[in-house]
Amino acid sequence: MSLMDPVVARDSVLVTDGRSSYATFAKDRGMLHVAIAASHGEHVYEGFHIQNVNAYTSRLKGWMAPFNGVASRYLGSYLG
Repeated sequence: MSLMDPVVARDSVLVTDGRSSYATFAKDRGMLHVAIAASHGEHVYEGFHIQNVNAYTSRLKGWMAPFNGVASRYLGSYLG
């Protein structure tokens, strides 16, 4: 059992911008990794859209800014 098992299911699909660290993570977990290179004009791959992830990240950062970050022990509650 891995430390990531409670956080990322092994049957998840990891959709990323293609950085090599994501590919390594997916390979180590035996997950499907879909790399979408927006810099090459790619935005969607078979229904997977990288902008959804980027928009979520942007909203989360904007919401957290007034708090100056969160304590690690509460991070799961914030993301929930």
